[in-house]
Amino acid sequence: MLTHMRALAPALAACSLLAASAFAQEWRPTGEVQFIASGSASGSASFDDARVVGPLVNMTRRADGTWAGDLKRHDYDLRLEQDHLHGTNFDVWVTTKDGHTEIRGLVEGKRISVEIDEKSLSGRYGACSLDMPRKEPGLFQGEVGCVYRKGVLPTTGRAGVRLSGSAAAVPPPPAQLALALAAVLPG
Repeated sequence: MLTHMRALAPALAACSLLAASAFAQEWRPTGEVQFIASGSASGSASFDDARVVGPLVNMTRRADGTWAGDLKRHDYDLRLEQDHLHGTNFDVWVTTKDGHTEIRGLVEGKRISVEIDEKSLSGRYGACSLDMPRKEPGLFQGEVGCVYRKGVLPTTGRAGVRLSGSAAAVPPPPAQLALALAAVLPG
């Protein structure tokens, strides 16, 4: 029996390598959101038409158009109806008009209110506020301030948000942008 298992080991290893390489070939992100902080935690989330993937997010669009997976250690089952992505503990609208995109709603009880246009990215997510002028196409850099507990001085610093590919498009894909921002922004 042990001889047969040893003989099968190379074949099983080859199969797992083929499966992994097939997955790697299929995944071609079309957009990415990066949060870049000086001397602090940074993060990113990439996406295509059917997935949003990053260290704190793994969401997949199902055949019926709903989204399921995890975001910041919470499981979600979400529906997208026009510009409204919603489900238990997630209720976000993404609207774009005249080159101005707004992301507004609640994620796990935290308010998200972010505005993006050709001049700046600004707003709030949870306990943090952002005020970032555009430095170059897709790159916004500026101030971030967070107040996590009552009686504690706020934490402030410089940071940036980079929108690449379809994340920088006008209009952006609403579900992917909302999920990616919720995954990477401090809050």
